[in-house]
Amino acid sequence: MPRKPAELDPLQKGNIIHYALEKLLTDNSRDELIAMSETELSEFFRTLLTDYLMTRLDGAHRSERFVFLFNKLISSVTQVAERLIKELSLSSFVPVDFELKIGFDGEIAPYEVETDGGKVVISGAIDRVDEAIINGKKYIRVVDYKSSGKDFALSDVVQGLNMQMFIYLFTLWQNGGKRYGEFTPAGVLYYPAKTPLVSAERGDSPERIEAARQKKCVMSGIVLNDSDVICAMDKSESGLFIPVSKKGDSMVGSTIGLKQLEMLKEKADSILADMADSLHSGRIEAVPASGKNYKFTCDYCDYKAVCSYEDNIPVRELIDSDLKSVIESLEEGGDADEMDKRSAESD
Repeated sequence: MPRKPAELDPLQKGNIIHYALEKLLTDNSRDELIAMSETELSEFFRTLLTDYLMTRLDGAHRSERFVFLFNKLISSVTQVAERLIKELSLSSFVPVDFELKIGFDGEIAPYEVETDGGKVVISGAIDRVDEAIINGKKYIRVVDYKSSGKDFALSDVVQGLNMQMFIYLFTLWQNGGKRYGEFTPAGVLYYPAKTPLVSAERGDSPERIEAARQKKCVMSGIVLNDSDVICAMDKSESGLFIPVSKKGDSMVGSTIGLKQLEMLKEKADSILADMADSLHSGRIEAVPASGKNYKFTCDYCDYKAVCSYEDNIPVRELIDSDLKSVIESLEEGGDADEMDKRSAESD
């Protein structure tokens, strides 16, 4: 990998945000967080990240511009944390694990998938694991902090992309019994760890501006199609934080049934096995994915020359199907062609 300078690039900002939110949630209980004032929250991050700057980024020898951007990042992290605390105050789900390691040397055994003559073994780390007891049953969800603006689409997952968080959820489902006991998976959520820009009129109140920001900070992902679970995630039932809201007597948004989640797990296992078999047999074609969320796959690659990259290189065209079409295809064991057909019918 190319060597990179210690600067505030998007990757480093993401690392700092992860570190700051993890420390906030591990150093303070849910009740302590809810009781924390804006000034106390800001001071917590200033102390924490100033120490981070001095010990990890050689803050004593940084330019005024670098220090300015770092202070701006502290302000941004504080705003993200304020929204996070508000979300926790409206939720029965409580964070219980952070940077949870999956692997032979981790807290959770690695995920394993059998292939033709071998197996795939997957390790990693989960940003956050939340749990809740609802009607006497335990539910677990996994949360990933995202400082980028990438959208979630289940159609990408069933085509072999953006699978990481689902594999983590399936890993807990398969291997997490010793740590969590018996539980039901409640979903995968991507938390926007950023402060988005919004348009505002002159004289708009801070409350109105924050409301506009919040609309851009709803978590993406998918949750279990269970009204009690959904209400436990957002007691306001308004879709203020999660991608589901209550409309009349129904829950509307990005949901999946437990049986469908099991089918998604089988689909993911099949994709992983196919990937492994292809790699093992030497099939590693330079055919990048191309679709709605993958428009610039090769633009920032340091090694385009290895693939003899040039304009109009062959690509794997992704199918951008809606959630309903993907789930119907899963239920019938369909492939990408079936998903595409269903998507066309729904259009």
